[in-house]
Amino acid sequence: LECLDAQNELKVVQVAVTPDGEVQEIARQMSARQGPAVLFENVLGHERTWCSKLFVGSLNTFGKVSLALGLPKDTPLPATLERLRETLRTPVPPIVMDGGPVKENIISKGIDLNQIPVPWWHPQDGGRYINMWHGVVTRDPESGEYNLGCYRGHIVDKNKIVSMLVRSQHWGRQFEKYRERGEDMPVAFVYGMDPTMMIAAGSPVTTCGPWGEYEWMGAMMGEALPLVKCETSNLCVPASAEIVIEGHILRDSATYAMEGPLKEASGRYSEPGMMPVMKVGCITHRNDPIYTGSASGLAPVLEEQLVTIAAGTTAILKNHLQNAGIPVLDLPL
Repeated sequence: LECLDAQNELKVVQVAVTPDGEVQEIARQMSARQGPAVLFENVLGHERTWCSKLFVGSLNTFGKVSLALGLPKDTPLPATLERLRETLRTPVPPIVMDGGPVKENIISKGIDLNQIPVPWWHPQDGGRYINMWHGVVTRDPESGEYNLGCYRGHIVDKNKIVSMLVRSQHWGRQFEKYRERGEDMPVAFVYGMDPTMMIAAGSPVTTCGPWGEYEWMGAMMGEALPLVKCETSNLCVPASAEIVIEGHILRDSATYAMEGPLKEASGRYSEPGMMPVMKVGCITHRNDPIYTGSASGLAPVLEEQLVTIAAGTTAILKNHLQNAGIPVLDLPL
């Protein structure tokens, strides 16, 4: 936020805004106009909740991606992508700390996800999608290898979130292993973190070490990422995150809930389907935390989800091709 403010890439909205119309349209307009990120400090209905602030648009332009990598915002796109490629080749493992800002508040009783200012992003969505701009942390039950992804999910109860979880995804394969072991899968959802988290979580990187995408984040940040242990599992999460929601993905198919529809980056609504549910066991957060979200579905506008996917995937693909001995002159986004 300080970096964006110094670069005139942040607007702070202090007047009251509705979470069912105004927030979404402002977020869409900022992406469509290649505008600044927006911090909403007065979301109607959240004047007295423990979380009252919402941040959108942190990476809605390639200039902001450059800033996230420590480059000037007017860095030519090829140079930004080259910087991303360099970080993929120089992973930096994280360090585990005893504590951090995300542990300033611990909620283990009376959990209510409705205390978070989650908008109804699109008129025909199946629910309030709390998981739109976040990191999903899981760990392989056999190898202990971490995975950091970004998988959508909406609130179905005060302490439950249903997510799009399919077997072809990394966490989907891990979930199947837990099911075979007769266990629910530990998971942590991370909101409000260094923007490199979204580049790493939204990209199909496969070359990281046992700490997974955390190692790529460290390379992009230029220093080891400090982590702290979760309260309810052996997972480790970023120590400086704004909010972390801990819990377990329930293996029993009788607990599944309807997920979707959601207006996706393509501009079309997805088909709804029965998906696994995460039961929340604990929430940790900073004092006066900031929740992060994203308004997708702007096609053909290049909104922030597409910006991060395009940047990360292009860098990864070019590395793969060159590692295979295929000469690459350029890769169009």
